[in-house]
Amino acid sequence: MRAWEATIEVCREHDCPGFMYGDEWLAHQIAERLKWKHDAFWTTRRLLRALSATPGRLQKEHVLLPGSRRAVLSFTLPKEPNA
Repeated sequence: MRAWEATIEVCREHDCPGFMYGDEWLAHQIAERLKWKHDAFWTTRRLLRALSATPGRLQKEHVLLPGSRRAVLSFTLPKEPNA
């Protein structure tokens, strides 16, 4: 299973619109699906690198954090055909 496939599965199971920097709990759920070793915040960074290299069907974008000028990496689920 590829990182983007696991991300889509886990996000749909937990009714999340996608995955972004700072979603530590979600990153660890995805890593567990991929059978990756948990390694604190490095797990999130590893997942973001994997998704950046091969986003698959995920929409890659940068979003501004509320109340900040900082943009972070975000991966949004693909739109459902009937949605």
